[in-house]
Amino acid sequence: MSGDENSRRSAVRYETKTVQAVRGTVAKTIANWEAQGWEVVSQSEGLLRTEITLGRAKRGIDVRRYALIGAGAAVVIGAIVAVSILAGGGGDEETTAQQAAGTTSTSTTTTSPAAPPATSSAAPSEETVLTAENNSDLAAVLAVTDYCSPQVATFAQTYQGRTIAFPASVANIANHDGASTRYDILLAPGDEGPNSTVGPAFQFRDVNTTNDLNITGDGPNSITAGTLLDVTAEVDEYDATYGCLFRLQPVQTSFR
Repeated sequence: MSGDENSRRSAVRYETKTVQAVRGTVAKTIANWEAQGWEVVSQSEGLLRTEITLGRAKRGIDVRRYALIGAGAAVVIGAIVAVSILAGGGGDEETTAQQAAGTTSTSTTTTSPAAPPATSSAAPSEETVLTAENNSDLAAVLAVTDYCSPQVATFAQTYQGRTIAFPASVANIANHDGASTRYDILLAPGDEGPNSTVGPAFQFRDVNTTNDLNITGDGPNSITAGTLLDVTAEVDEYDATYGCLFRLQPVQTSFR
């Protein structure tokens, strides 16, 4: 290998980042980052979460490309200035002719009152519980195939504090920080539970299954992976740090 080639290889810079994924979402998290050009450097498995270190070559700046863009922009600006000068010259001659004839020209612009913004009578009010049937944004986010999609983060930010309802299944349930009666429950939209491939990684964090879920109606004595639920919950936050979790606060839960 030549000295020049060694120099080029040594000049390549790398960037790294560390993300965390809760149990049950590690494979999907890795696949998502690999699709964006990252490679797994190392993994450290904890009781509930796995810490994943990722790396990739840092992209450089193509100087020649930006130089060509700048040169092209200069030509366009020069053409605009030339056209403006020519147009301005014609205006001065017209003004001089008017002054010589002792006349002036005036123009009157009439503006009509601005129309009020259009409103949709079908739009749900602040008190309406959002469902896939009455809110297209929720319908779309329940069907995403990448639970780390920016679409999920946008929905969480836009509708934070609003109440949503959807059929769900338990993808995973684990004790919260080693507690015996507090749990972190991972939910997926639909009926597939741990095998789900669509929708956000919804989570009830640090909840007691007896009281916090506000369970109504009859059902099994325990909640396990695969349990089918009807969930009504308040949008809390989207946490990209821990496996792209979309946290919800339970309002009402029933078994399906």
